[in-house]
Amino acid sequence: MGHGADLGTELAADRKLIELVADQCAAEQDPARQRALVKQLTAAVEEHVSLTSKCLSGALREYVPGGSELSRQGERVRDQVSWTLGRVAEQNGFGKAGPELVRTLTAQARGLLEVEEHRLLP
Repeated sequence: MGHGADLGTELAADRKLIELVADQCAAEQDPARQRALVKQLTAAVEEHVSLTSKCLSGALREYVPGGSELSRQGERVRDQVSWTLGRVAEQNGFGKAGPELVRTLTAQARGLLEVEEHRLLP
C-alpha cells in the first residue's frame, strides 16, 4: 500500500507490480534470483489480497447492486490465491518453490487481477 491517493490508484499500482514480477519469475533461470523474485511476488500478492479484502469487498457489498455475490466470487478467488501463497512460501523457505507451483501462483494472481478489473471494479 502507499502507491497512490485512492483505492483505484493503489490497485492499479499493485496490478502493475504483480504483472512485472510474475513475468520476471517466469523468465528467471538463476535459482537464487528466482527465490528472491518469488518472495517479492508473494509479498506483492499478499498485500494486494489484503487490500482488496479490507477495502473492496465491503464497498461492493454496501454500495453495488448484486455486490454481495460479486464480493463472494472475489473472496473465493482470493482464497485460492491465499492457499497457493502459503504453499509457495513454505516451499520457497526450504530452498525453492517448484516451477509448477510458481506458475500456478502466477496464473491465479493474474486471474484475480482479471476478475477485479473486469467483474468487480466496473
